Parts: sequence; C-alpha cells; structure tokens
Amino acid sequence: MRRECPRPIPCRRDVPPHAGLYVGPRSPLPSAAMVDPIRLEAASNRFRAFFDELHHIFLERDDVLLQLALALLAREHLLVTGPPGTAKSQLASAVLGRILDEETGEPSLYARQIGESTVQTDLIGPIDFKTLMETGRTEHFTDEGMLGAVHAFLDEIFDGRDMLLRSALNVLHEREVKQGGTVKRGRIECALMTTNRYIADVLEGARETLLAFVDRIAFVSFVPRGFADPSRLALVLRRHVGGSSRALLESMLSVQDLDALQHAADEVHVSDPVCDGLATLLERFDRELNAAVRADPAFVPTRYISTRTAVRSGRVLRAAVMADKILHNPKRSLEVLPSDFKWLRLHLLLSGPTPDQTEALLGRESDPNERRQIEIVRTERSIFESCLAQMPPIHVKPRPTVVEKKAAPAEGGNKKKRKSEPPPPEDKPRGMLDQAVASRDATRLLSVMRELGAQARAGSIEPERAGALVKEATTALTTLVVRRGIDAAAGGGQKPIGEVVKELSRLGAEVDDGTAGTRALARWLRGRALVMVDEAAGHAAGASSTDLVASILDDGTEAQKRARARIDALEALYELRRELLAEGAVHETGEEKAWQRAVAAAEDDIAILLDISLRIVVTSALKSAPSRRLAEVLAAIAPELDRLDVMAARLQKVRGAPSTLKEKVTGPRLGALIEAVFKGFDARDRPALVREVEGLVAVLVKAGLARAIAPEAFLGWAAEALLRGDVAPQAREGKKHDYDGYRKLRAAEQRVSSAYTLAEIALVVASDAVREAPSPAEATAAIASATAKLPEALRGRVVAGDLARIGRALDYLERFWQDLEGASGGAEARLREIVQSRFFDVLWDDSALTRFSLEARNVAEVFPAHVAEIDVVRRRIDALDERTRVAVTELFRRRSDAEWEKALRAGDA
Repeated sequence: MRRECPRPIPCRRDVPPHAGLYVGPRSPLPSAAMVDPIRLEAASNRFRAFFDELHHIFLERDDVLLQLALALLAREHLLVTGPPGTAKSQLASAVLGRILDEETGEPSLYARQIGESTVQTDLIGPIDFKTLMETGRTEHFTDEGMLGAVHAFLDEIFDGRDMLLRSALNVLHEREVKQGGTVKRGRIECALMTTNRYIADVLEGARETLLAFVDRIAFVSFVPRGFADPSRLALVLRRHVGGSSRALLESMLSVQDLDALQHAADEVHVSDPVCDGLATLLERFDRELNAAVRADPAFVPTRYISTRTAVRSGRVLRAAVMADKILHNPKRSLEVLPSDFKWLRLHLLLSGPTPDQTEALLGRESDPNERRQIEIVRTERSIFESCLAQMPPIHVKPRPTVVEKKAAPAEGGNKKKRKSEPPPPEDKPRGMLDQAVASRDATRLLSVMRELGAQARAGSIEPERAGALVKEATTALTTLVVRRGIDAAAGGGQKPIGEVVKELSRLGAEVDDGTAGTRALARWLRGRALVMVDEAAGHAAGASSTDLVASILDDGTEAQKRARARIDALEALYELRRELLAEGAVHETGEEKAWQRAVAAAEDDIAILLDISLRIVVTSALKSAPSRRLAEVLAAIAPELDRLDVMAARLQKVRGAPSTLKEKVTGPRLGALIEAVFKGFDARDRPALVREVEGLVAVLVKAGLARAIAPEAFLGWAAEALLRGDVAPQAREGKKHDYDGYRKLRAAEQRVSSAYTLAEIALVVASDAVREAPSPAEATAAIASATAKLPEALRGRVVAGDLARIGRALDYLERFWQDLEGASGGAEARLREIVQSRFFDVLWDDSALTRFSLEARNVAEVFPAHVAEIDVVRRRIDALDERTRVAVTELFRRRSDAEWEKALRAGDA
C-alpha cells in the first residue's frame, strides 16, 4: 500500500528562503511592522535566554555559539570541526534538540550518523516503490528524510562517499529535490554538521569537490581539543558532574519563535553604501588570502570568495543585526552599519579560539596537526582584521521612512480653542492599563497585555505604541511579583508556611502565559516557594515541645505519635515541593541538596523518638523470654519492627533515597542484645559457632535488619568468644616427649584456628563485599579488609593465640627430636629407635609441619598487618624440617656406608 504524507510539507515562507538575493534598499514600508510585537519580544527574550545558558555551559565556545545563532536567524548551515571528545555532538543536541515545534511539542529534527554505508535514500527519504512499479518514475517519501524537518544534524559528514556528499550538497543548498518534472520543496532551514577531521586535511585530500561543498556552508568552526585556560576544565566538571543530576539547560526555543525573528531579520535595511563597502571588503580579503597562499604554500585557506559567498554575506549581515539587537544592543535600529562588518568574520573565516586563546593553545600544543589548524585560524583572522582596518569610511544614508502628512493648520490656528470645541478623544488603551496597574492583579495585567497585542494585530493601535504599553505592563507585573516574593520571604505574616507556598505557586501559574518574560517571573516565584519549603523542612518541620515531654516521661505511645506527626509534616512539604518542581521551579540559591539534608536530620530526630518506644517493647520482650535467644526477642518485638518498616518507607519516598531509620533505631540496641547472645555461645566448638552466626544473620534478614549490625561488630564479638574458648593445655613438665604425649597435646588443643573461623564468619556477615569481588584473590582481600576494622589490640590477641597454639606443638616436636638426637649407638640402632618412636609418623605421615605452615599462611591472609610475627613461626617450622631431614639423611648415609663395607669384606673372603 502506498504510504502518503499525512499532509503536504509547506514551505515555511511565502517565497523560497533564498529567492530574493538582492540586498539593496528594501521597501519603505517594512512588513516586519506587521509582526505581532508581543510575539517578537517574547521570541527575542527566549532566544537570548536560550543562548545565555549555552554560553554558561559550553566554555571557550563563544564563536561557534554565535555562528549557531546566526545560522538559525539566516536559515544557513554550520560545519563544526575538531578532534573527538570536544562536545560537538553534545552541542548539537543542546541546541537543535531544544527547539520545539509548537504544533507537536517535539523538535523538528532529522539526525543521521554518516558512514560509508549511508546512501542517498537515507538523506532524501525512502523510494516510493508503488509509484516506481506503476509509472517507472523514481519518487521519494521526502517527509521521512532531511527535507521533512526544519533542522538537521549530520554527524561525521565527511565519512560518506563522494556521491552522498554531492546529494547532501544539493539538498542543503537548494532545499528541494527534483523528481522528473516535479520539484519537492522541503522544510529544512538549518543543518549542523560535524567531523572529527581537520578541515585543512579534508580540503587537501579532495580540494575541488570538498571546497565546493564547504562553499555552500555559511559557517565553519574549529573546536580545539583542550582549553586555553586550564582552570576551565575544573569548572566544566563542577557544572556537568558536581552537585545533583538536575538538567543544566532549561530554556527552550520554538520553531515559531525563529519564524518571527527570521521575518524581522529579513526586513533589516541594507543601504547602497553598505553594499559597496561589502564588495570592497570581500575583494580585498580575497586578494590577501591569495597573497598568503603564495607566500606560504603550507597555508590552506578554508574558504574562497565566490559570488555565492558575496550574496550570502548580505543575509549574514541582516542576521547579525538581529542577533546584535537581541543579545547585546536592544535599542539599535534594524539597519546594517559599517561597524557590523566585524560579524562577517564568523562567516568568511574558520572561526575558533580568540587571539589570546590561540596563543595560549599554541604555547602548549605538541600535536603537529592540531598546531597547524590553530595556526590557520590565527592567520585567517589576522588577514581579516587587517582588511577590516584598512577599509575606507562608509557614509550610510538614513533609512527611508514613511512621513505622515500633517494637516494644514486651520485659519487662526494659533488662537485659543473655543469652549464649544469637543474634548480630546479618550485614550482607552492607556486607561485600561492604568486601571490594571492600580488593581495590583496579575491576571488583569496579563489580560491587558494580551488585549494590546490583539489590538495591534487588528490595526486599531500602532504597533510601536502597543509595544510601549506592553513594556509598562510588564514592569508593573514584575514589581507586583517581586513584592509578593519579598513578602513571602519575610515569613508571609501569620499565615502557615504551606499556605504561603501555595499562594506563590498560584501566582506563578497566573503569571506564566508562555512568554519568556512571564516564564522568568513565574520561575522566580516558584524558586522562592521552593526555598521556603526547604527552609521549613530544615528547621524541624512538625516538631513540638511534646517531643521533649515524651522523652522525659518514657511514653512510648506518645513518642510514636510524635514521630508520625514529623513524617506527616515532611510528606505535606514533599507534595508542595514535588508540585513546584513539576512546574519548573529552580532553587534560587543553587543549593540542591538542602532538602536531602533536611530529611536526613528529621530522620535522626525521629529515630530518637522511636528509640523510646523500642526500649519499652524490648524490656517487655526480655521479661517474657528469659533465655534471651535472639529469635524469641525479635518475634516478640515484630509489631514494632513492622511499624518501623512503614515509617522508613514513608521517609524513603520523601527523601528519594533508601531510608536508614530502622538501622538507626535498632542497630545500637540490637548490638548490645546480640553481644549478650554471643557471650552465651560455647566457642570451643568452632564449627558450631559458625552455624550459630549463620542462624543469627538469618533471623536478622527475616526481620529486615540485615544491615542493622556492621560486619566488624559480628567479627569483634566472635573474636572475643573465640579467645574465651581458646584455653591452653597445662604443660607436661619432666615427662618424656613421645608420640603418645604429642597426641594428647593435640587432642587438648583447638584443631581449627581462630583466624580460619573468623574468615568463615566474615563470609557470612560480609557476604556482599566477598560476593562482588571479581576474583578469589580479591575475595580474600575483602575478608582481610573486614577483619582490619577490628581494634588493633583484639587483632593482636587473636593472632597471638593462633601462633601460640602452633608454637606449643612446635615446642613439643623440637624437644621430642632433641631426645632422639641425644640417643647413643650406631646408625643402625639410632634409625631403629627413630622408627620405633613414630616421630616421622607425625612429621611425614600426618604432615604436621605442612599443616602448621598452611595455618600460619591462613593467619597471614586474614591478618596481613601481622605478617612479621607470623614469619617468625614459619621460620621455626622450616628450621625443624631442615634439621630433621639433615640428621636422618646422615644416619641413612652412615648405615649405607657400613652395609657396603660389610658387603665388600664378604666378597674378599
């Protein structure tokens, strides 16, 4: 089925955008006078606010932002060049993505990443295959291509094939596509193109083709990869990264705003002397560029002066006058003056850093390609400014104006009027405005402003006079709004804060009629209201002296009631704040975190109140659960924990972040309770201790208190319990050291080290940190990080206990071996005695020394800060191993020598 455009794409002008190329004197009756003056002023205010925000965010980008302003006003195109990472695409989004069509509420924007695979139909629109099959004619659905949008963003434009560039060239310049005998005009006015390549390199590669392409682009800009002022980077980070995540750009512009401004720019007067002066400047500039190329073959100018460039310079000058009036000089006339020629720098040159910034960049830059591009910017600007300085004086004739014929004075006109003459007619617009001002009613003032605009459009009042009266009304409205805002800031009399905030919000809604001026007033009012909400929240909203009474009397019911009242007050303020933010309020002090701080402080106060209630409930629970098992106590206080969950959820909503109320209330109190539970554990059974901790954590998780107790608290209580259960056996003084004695010693000792047990407990209580570790080594490091938070003295006692246990076993084995070493007899007899002692059953068969070494290594992994002490023990293990091996090897050697000697003697016999 053939796809149809929902409606024909009209040209947004009564004539093609570039049909009139004549830049000489215009008609003495400018049609701009028929533009709604209110609309024109509103559009100008929005345009100025729009670009003021951009200059604030995009630092050291003044030239490219001015080029963008001129491109939008003149319906021309802009190419932005520079290395990757210089925010070219972000700039395009910040500008074109915020120019909305008032009919749709969305940007009229075509955006495309250009690459080798991009084809013509991607730009123009898909082919209408039904028409192709039926008639053989190739037609495109142009509404789906670049022609169907008012603005376009073409990223990496030079990455496309040559044929694609030629197609883009025709579409951008002609704003139309020829399809057989028909021509389809498009809506496209301004395209912003980007490339990561240096324009000098691009032009050198295919100068003839690409220079023709660039010649059809009114503005070319270069964005260097760094800032001339290094401190700018920190400022960029503060504005884009620091603070909250609120949008940095809030002002909007509409396609219809640009329509009004473009109509006004089209009517800017260009006199004959200005045209002559423009021709002189262009001829001189072209001559000087050619001379620079001859003097330095390495210099590659980015522009050349064609007839197209000359004619387009007139349109750029008209746009420059309009931009200057909006952005800098609101009282200037809409007429090109010789002083406006300086704006042509943005059109005729590769624009970029200022001269001072250029020198600073060259002083630091080492990349040859970047340096070359910056030097071209410097050379072209120097040539232009030299040509401009050499311009002869230009005498501009006054703009033709319409002079109303004055009626001839009646005979005897100098005489006094007779009493019978009628009074002068009533000035109804003035009277209407004066009454509205006297009423101090914002709605009435806005109504008068709209009525004046309607009368100007109908021709019943001169546009200039309507504009003057509208300005008076705007001033009165501003005064009214400021007075209301100041009154509110002073406390609003005896009214409740919430009521004052609602009044300011209502006034903001009345004032905001969609124009830039009233929108700014409304935003200021809502900002004032937002500050009041945050101030109220920050100063104990909902608090009462009853809070103190509940604390003194230990009244749990009253404490809960006061906590709910505090949350009720915060929720009421939150709703007011949410409505203000939805209406576009901006905190006038820029302090975006004031609300979060206020809610956090309120949460601390509420936690104190709820601590009273929890203590009373826990006291009762302990009486009813004498065993004090944690599961029993938590079951008894479950209703209280549920109430905490409800309040925490309410606080989380107003805070916009997870609430820690439950942890604040229960953590300190549960900690003492769990510590008491740990004191009742039998820590001699270390696997059982780990199971008890797992059970405790499971109970806390079930109660929603998984994070109420810090992992280091669990580890600390467990370490104290382990130390209590780690009792050294009594020494066996004066008895022979043998295999059975060693077995009895080991049976009386703990077979699992405290460090190993704590590591297992850390896996339970610090499971998130261990589970999120990307490797086993980093998981081990996470366990060490958890134990490192234990008090240093406690860590030292645990390490000393584990090392002492290994040390006692080493002491016994060292004495056991010393007794064997002291035995008399030959090698044969001594080896038999060693075998019978079963000493090496311990060392080799039971791998005692290996086990001790691994235990010491485990202690070092869990407590890496104590590695020096642990190394002492490990050296003792290695020394005993070496000592026994050397002695046994020597006995085997001596016995073997003796046996060989016997064998040799037997052979001789």
